[in-house]
Amino acid sequence: MLKILLFCCFVISSCANISIVPGGEGHLSILQTSTNETESIINILATKTSNYDYMIFKNGLHGQSVEDFKIINHTVAYSDWMITEIHLNNLNKDNTYLLVVKEADKTIDIRKFKALDTTKKELRFLLTSCMSDMFPEIQSDIWGQVFKHDLDMYLLIGDNVYGDYVDGKWIENGASPQQLWQRFVDGRLNFRLYKKRELVPVYGIWDDHDYGKNNGDKNFKYARENANIFKVFFPNGQLSNEHKGFGVGYSLNFVNANFYFLDNRTFRDSANDVRGTHFGVSQVQWLKQELDQSEKLSFLISGDQFFGNFHPFESYERLHPNSFMTFLEILRDKPVLFLSGDRHLSEIQNIDKSYIGRQTFEITSSGIHAKVFPGSFEKYPNPNQIVGIDGQYNFTIIELKSLKNQSIINVKNEVYGGKTSFQKKLVLSNEKNKTN
Repeated sequence: MLKILLFCCFVISSCANISIVPGGEGHLSILQTSTNETESIINILATKTSNYDYMIFKNGLHGQSVEDFKIINHTVAYSDWMITEIHLNNLNKDNTYLLVVKEADKTIDIRKFKALDTTKKELRFLLTSCMSDMFPEIQSDIWGQVFKHDLDMYLLIGDNVYGDYVDGKWIENGASPQQLWQRFVDGRLNFRLYKKRELVPVYGIWDDHDYGKNNGDKNFKYARENANIFKVFFPNGQLSNEHKGFGVGYSLNFVNANFYFLDNRTFRDSANDVRGTHFGVSQVQWLKQELDQSEKLSFLISGDQFFGNFHPFESYERLHPNSFMTFLEILRDKPVLFLSGDRHLSEIQNIDKSYIGRQTFEITSSGIHAKVFPGSFEKYPNPNQIVGIDGQYNFTIIELKSLKNQSIINVKNEVYGGKTSFQKKLVLSNEKNKTN
């Protein structure tokens, strides 16, 4: 049984034994996920034979020990690896906390974390996708670049692991639950993201490769099992400022904006069915009900692009055009902005006001450490593109400032090596159109 040790002097005296990887980063694979002012979920990759003790301290090792948390272990019969989930309550956004992990009287890891202020008028967050483990040096370096930015949260919006690639080979029929679980473990063991000493809340949604099947849809035989696995590794949608959606989808609510993470795989009709749906009827109805209850800016998030009729790859507009037009109707006259990944390139495209009754944009961010394709824009030019980058590993930082009648969105894209590839200021009105 896990033991909660509460003797601060004992912890402090044993910290000399802490094992730290080069660069002053953590030893274990640890992720802070959903967080608000008073609650947080932290999950830790561990072996079933490990016997870790977890301690939480407020304002340093000399501070008060925190006892209000519970521990849940997620195990599967076919793996020696498990996820330990720590649910914390009664946090205070003005405090800093330490998670101390011990085993056999030895401190093996310490992480710093904070609560997340959902009342902030300004938010800064990472937007990224496509995380392959075939580029070990690149992923380590580029996550080091991300760590230099002071951000409120990270949004990982698809292909957060390439589950259908095992030992560098593509599994044509899709990854089984056993294979997908192991690929998530591989990512947790290898990606520098999970070693960050100062934790940052992470929110995830899947696309096809972390669904387990390239270009997969609702007919994938492991859809339900793989959804359960995804929700173990990304346990979002459980806190008081979040609403569970459909499949692995959910909403995240701030005082100045809502974020809707849409499941683009579980309910998707075949790509050959032009009359089919991308998100499923029930999920779209859920989204409509959510949007009808709010006048705040809403970020709509999908693993693949919403607008993409100009290229032969996956997008809602190209694959399911009839459903797409119906989808746009529920967005009419609502302040929304589209976020997507998948394309192994990043861009901002203008969405003319004819689509939803007001001007908006789609920001695509893809290829933080996955294969990239120089010349993509030349081969498949986007007539609506404002700015973009292809052929380079990259990520996007978004800064949201909320004013009385408008939202200002500053978008900065950074490429491998640290240079800024593009920077753009977008302005969206929060007012209802008087003509409607």
